[in-house]
Amino acid sequence: MTVIEIVRGDITRQRVDAIVNAANSSLLDGGGGVDGVIQRRGGPAILEECRTLRTTTLPNGLAEGAAVATTAGELPAKWVIHTVGPRYSRQEDRSEVLQSCYRRSLAVADKLGAETVAFPLISSGTFRWPKGDAVTQAVAAVRAARTNVRVVKFVAYDREVADLLHRAVGRFSVRNPNVGNRAPDSPLRNRDDVPSSTPTYAGSRDDAEDENEQDFPPALSTLVHLDSEGYGSLTAHEVASVCGHDRDAVLDYLQITKEQEIVWLESAETARGKGDSEEADVCEIEARAWAQTYESLRSALWLIVLPDVTREAPVAAKHSPTSRLLPRMRPE
Repeated sequence: MTVIEIVRGDITRQRVDAIVNAANSSLLDGGGGVDGVIQRRGGPAILEECRTLRTTTLPNGLAEGAAVATTAGELPAKWVIHTVGPRYSRQEDRSEVLQSCYRRSLAVADKLGAETVAFPLISSGTFRWPKGDAVTQAVAAVRAARTNVRVVKFVAYDREVADLLHRAVGRFSVRNPNVGNRAPDSPLRNRDDVPSSTPTYAGSRDDAEDENEQDFPPALSTLVHLDSEGYGSLTAHEVASVCGHDRDAVLDYLQITKEQEIVWLESAETARGKGDSEEADVCEIEARAWAQTYESLRSALWLIVLPDVTREAPVAAKHSPTSRLLPRMRPE
């Protein structure tokens, strides 16, 4: 499991295996932000490795959303993982690129064997990504990632960002599955709450397999964890963020959730036919939870279809009244 921690302070002072640098695509011009501080305090070794990368594997620089590692030089970390965040745009939804920075940084960390990684809030500085949404994207990306990193630290540069991170991690808290209440041969859904205090945990693929969890797509599995009781506690914008603002993926998830609702309703009917009212009640709760997930996904789809609405009202109501205009999905 990956523990998410939030600290205030200087990312260059963090004693972790790797720190993530919100880099310039050239990898050479540190500037005045986090990038510049890391290169100045890390000494010439970091810049020298960046120059080597530019003359070998990265002649055109590092692309947005990509990540690459160098030595950490004189910093207390072992490595610096450089990633290039996207510039915020009101005309284009670039949240998938922003989430890619976190996912691909963790993938690089896995290749290095890093167990502890410190992140800044990527793109929230000179690239002007709104802090609240930058925090949502960051936590959603880490929660959805499949990684062997043991501890992820979000390093907040001020109290406002720290508070936003604490609230986001609280919203994105994990529930533990109650396997004993699961209907036989039925998909697993989490029920029991874990206290929503920091740190919280981000489950990996191995964790899911250890718990006998059905292999849903990663983003849908994350949603199942985030709102395990089906209360619709996430806003449509947050659901869209977890899904990477991917319209086709959401359509697939809608199909899966509707099928799961039907499976649980059929299990409830079977249990009642056998006179097992307790098991039937459990199955009906599961069916309602999947139905709520379905409605949350429909609301997210509405925001994805109309990206201007997504950006102008990022903390909109969970269920847009106009979402009824979207077609209801039915299994084949």
